[in-house]
Amino acid sequence: MKKIILTTIFVLIAGAGVYFVINKTPTKINERDTQKIVNEKQTETKEDIAEEVGAALREKYDWEKGQMIVTVDKSDGSFANGNVMPADPNQMGGAGWFAGKVNGVWKIIWDGNGTPTCEGIEAFDKDVPASLISDCYDENTNTMVKR
Repeated sequence: MKKIILTTIFVLIAGAGVYFVINKTPTKINERDTQKIVNEKQTETKEDIAEEVGAALREKYDWEKGQMIVTVDKSDGSFANGNVMPADPNQMGGAGWFAGKVNGVWKIIWDGNGTPTCEGIEAFDKDVPASLISDCYDENTNTMVKR
């Protein structure tokens, strides 16, 4: 008799669980929430990043749009690196750059030739991962530092 009662209780509890799962009201998401979710899932292309970093470099150096070509080598969405060179093939030059995204805007961490200074990296608004910049030059000790 105990087995029958326990089995009946188990079947009723299991049945109630199945009923509530099947008849659960779906969560409603309004259009604004949907757009926010879509925006969070979208990733920037290298071209998007190059445009934003190019704008930061143009502002820093007072360059005209189209005067320089900016390329992106790597990006993880928060940090990126690449190169900048004159658009005019008769001009020589070029440099590397590292940038980080702060409050949705790409900011230059360092640009130039050679090794970034440790002071410049430490002055950036966010912790720069060593996977992006593995070495820096300490101007106080005149030594290379492995990060």
